[in-house]
Amino acid sequence: MTPRPAQSLGQTIRSDLERNIASGLWPPGHRIPFEHELMAQYQCSRMTVNKVLSLLAEKGLIERRRRVGSFVCKPNATIESVALD
Repeated sequence: MTPRPAQSLGQTIRSDLERNIASGLWPPGHRIPFEHELMAQYQCSRMTVNKVLSLLAEKGLIERRRRVGSFVCKPNATIESVALD
């Protein structure tokens, strides 16, 4: 078996944020830390954080509002009902 390559920093940040959302630690409506806060926490560039947040927004997990911040989205009832079927 070949060893699995280590996750990139972006993947680590994404996993951490997704875990916080999925676990309910960050409920719907919760404000995600600002980009500069995540940059300091993970010791990375703004571009890395911005890419992760953009990806989470594309997936529908968070909503980004310019000059206000990013917030956990409320679960979509349609998506949940399809998943349950």
